[in-house]
Amino acid sequence: MKISAVWGFRRFRTRLLTFLLILLAPILGGSFFFVNTNNTQYTEETINTYLALGAGVFDAQRSQQSYTLEAIINSLTWDSGFRTEFAANDQRTMLDAAYNVLNRSLGSADTLIITDLEFNVLADTANAVHQKLAGPWLELLQRADASEDGTAAAILAMEGIPYQFIALPLYLPRQVAWIVGGFAMDNGFVEGVKAVTLSEVSVLESSAGASLNVIASTLNTERQQVLRESIQLNVEGEL
Repeated sequence: MKISAVWGFRRFRTRLLTFLLILLAPILGGSFFFVNTNNTQYTEETINTYLALGAGVFDAQRSQQSYTLEAIINSLTWDSGFRTEFAANDQRTMLDAAYNVLNRSLGSADTLIITDLEFNVLADTANAVHQKLAGPWLELLQRADASEDGTAAAILAMEGIPYQFIALPLYLPRQVAWIVGGFAMDNGFVEGVKAVTLSEVSVLESSAGASLNVIASTLNTERQQVLRESIQLNVEGEL
């Protein structure tokens, strides 16, 4: 077969278009690769920017609710009725006063714990801690005791849910007790973050030797499983 027969065209226009396409193919291919690469990079950067903004909103909302929680606890420490009840060592009345504070907090506080200076629990609205604080709870109060303003904050798990806790002293007029207040970072909390960021939000628990656990999420159950497995694969891939 002759080469002229292979490249034979009946029309000059067809021949011209064919050779132009052959010449332009590398240029078009290179342009497509460049544009596609830049679009992918731009998309990744945009997603990462939104994720960073979402994380910032999460922290900002947690900080704002922490300030509100601290103000609520402060109001209890200066409440004359509560101070009188504490001085009378009426634990039942103290617990009722703590419940009243939670009811007035409009969701800014979910639990209150009152202990004496020996860290014995006098009142616990959630009834979720031992009669005497120990472990990370004790560390929280020890850090508060060592701080200049007598306060400290920490994220601690209670019944499998992470809580933002703040510890403040109670003075009559000298210090006689500790008041620890907290709010849950549960589904209600992440839904609030989603309302601001318009993004899905999840809180996961990770511990050595154990698989990831979704604690709170705006995702449905199926997508929570996909998220957990995806993050698990990424973590295992980095080990």
